[in-house]
Amino acid sequence: MKNPTGYPLYFSRFDLAAAVSLAVVLALTGTLPAAPAELPAPQITDQRTCAALQVYQLAKEDDFFLRATIARTSLNAFQASGAEPSCGKELASALSGPFNARAWTDALTAVDAVTTGDYALPDACGGATAILPSLPVVPSPDGAPSQCVIYDLAFQ
Repeated sequence: MKNPTGYPLYFSRFDLAAAVSLAVVLALTGTLPAAPAELPAPQITDQRTCAALQVYQLAKEDDFFLRATIARTSLNAFQASGAEPSCGKELASALSGPFNARAWTDALTAVDAVTTGDYALPDACGGATAILPSLPVVPSPDGAPSQCVIYDLAFQ
């Protein structure tokens, strides 16, 4: 059939049929077809990645000593627990917000430095297995005060 207006046709009869079909579905159901379900969080059990995530989330200051201490403490906690870390849900959550590539690279660098022994921590900080908010005096499980406090974090 010839176009009587002289303007080019941008829609074919098939496009028009599809649009009408969608309009009928919307009119009958009142909703659009369901969106695909949200994907589950990935299973991340790599100690390096999970420790880097801890550094990424907890290191609020641009201080390599702080990042290295968080990394070593996280790795110590993973080893002390005897179980594989699982940080897929937390990683997905961190990636859903604004992502700071430099902070992530710094976190990985800190984990690598303490893992390879390129950066050694003092004994008071290097043997910690827990990270707590810093209070004036933070008691450890055995009652002794914490000896490694950096900014607002205490390492026991």
